[in-house]
Amino acid sequence: MQVIEKNKEMEKAVLELKKLNEDFKEYENAYKEKKNRLQGLIKDYADRNSFDEFGINSKAGLFKVRPVLNRKIVWDYGKLLKKLGKKLYKQVVDKAYAIADYEGFASYLKSCGADPKKVAPFLSVEQKVNDKKLNECASLGDVTEEQLKDCYKVELSLKYVNITEMEK
Repeated sequence: MQVIEKNKEMEKAVLELKKLNEDFKEYENAYKEKKNRLQGLIKDYADRNSFDEFGINSKAGLFKVRPVLNRKIVWDYGKLLKKLGKKLYKQVVDKAYAIADYEGFASYLKSCGADPKKVAPFLSVEQKVNDKKLNECASLGDVTEEQLKDCYKVELSLKYVNITEMEK
């Protein structure tokens, strides 16, 4: 790397850009903290009053305020298997297997004819409910709401607050 000395214009530009970047990061962090705090206050107010949206009439104008939530479904696969049975469970749940210890897996397979119960510890399994297949089974009457009851929970988290200016 070549070091440039005695170039006041470059020195000034580099130091000014460095300061600008530092100021921006500081402002951005303060902005995010304040935004999260204010959005939390708005969401809490809407929750306490059972509002999906509400209006605010102020000197600055009339505003419609609507907290937008993320909805995430967390499945209890053990309960789902018990309630649906193995056959239906296999229809609506996709599984992906990954080998966690390939060397151990390979040496085991070489040493004998594989027993599935002994192979399982080498694998990690990722399960995911296939919404399309679940909806198909529900529309055919194969799966009922009662069967799904207590097999999942819905987690809500604040995504953002939408504020729209309205005409008075």
